Amino acid sequence: MLDLDLNPKGKLSALKLHRSQYKKKLKLMSTCRLCGLKNDQFDVISTRLRDYDDKKFAVVCCPKCEFTQLSPPPSFQEISRFYDNDLQAKAIWPEGNHYHILEKKDLPDSLRRRLWIEAYLQPSKSTKVLDAGCGYGFFVNELSQNGFSATGIDLSETRIKIAKENKDGIFLYGDIDTKFVSERFEHFDGVTSFHVLEHLTNPVRSIMSLMSLVKKGGYIFIEVPNLNDELIHQIPKYADHQWQFGHMSYFNEKSLKNLMKHCGLRDFTIKGVQRYGLDHLLSWAKKGQPDLSSPSYQVQNLLYDEIEKDYRKKREDRMTCDTLVLTIHK
Repeated sequence: MLDLDLNPKGKLSALKLHRSQYKKKLKLMSTCRLCGLKNDQFDVISTRLRDYDDKKFAVVCCPKCEFTQLSPPPSFQEISRFYDNDLQAKAIWPEGNHYHILEKKDLPDSLRRRLWIEAYLQPSKSTKVLDAGCGYGFFVNELSQNGFSATGIDLSETRIKIAKENKDGIFLYGDIDTKFVSERFEHFDGVTSFHVLEHLTNPVRSIMSLMSLVKKGGYIFIEVPNLNDELIHQIPKYADHQWQFGHMSYFNEKSLKNLMKHCGLRDFTIKGVQRYGLDHLLSWAKKGQPDLSSPSYQVQNLLYDEIEKDYRKKREDRMTCDTLVLTIHK
């Protein structure tokens, strides 16, 4: 279904289906969540989602601003059911307890993220940080155990319950809605949101809500998957793996800059991070699937250390890595 471009810069046109096939299957009007364009001429990236079997949804690209998004927007009931029942994780681990796998995978990420934040905020019990979309509370725990006053909030009641039982920090079940923002206006020194923004239906409103929670002079730290990840444009099964019901939006450096423009924000930086190493690449190239039994964010063998570092650095330098990090200063 996907005609993949081997150019590491990865032009989206190489991923698009014919519009006639899209109209035949879906026949819907799309509205861009970023620029507001409304018409039926959106380019289709995929009509298949890895974690949700409903043909009414598709991943589409706005012909005006090139923002990639899920269409049509799911209902609140569909989204609530998806997260309350932990369907995103169950799509990858349909059997067994995946909590300990995720906990192990998160260790290097939590350390990297804490060091990122400590470059801007001093660890102290008076330094208040909110982790928006905290999941199982791994990062809130990391902050809490290293001197910060950390709070986490998540839409999944299941995950918040597990976090309260197993991790340090304050955990809240719910949404960052008008009530939450009004009660905690400019309350936090920093707000983090890792692999959450892509799950939200209105990215502009979401960013502005986070800005309202941060004190003047504070920071927002955001991490999202990179739509320009070169493996998307090189390995068909890897590309299919990226399109998810849980992802409302897909970001690259250009769309993040456009998002900041729509939010009226100028004081920000965007950098690339390669989270997954060569083991991850080889698993996809050989097996057409991720290595779920032994997550490998870090080098497993020092003999490959230089090759590993070079692989990561090149992808980060040309912004074709798997992840983008955004730092916003208020």
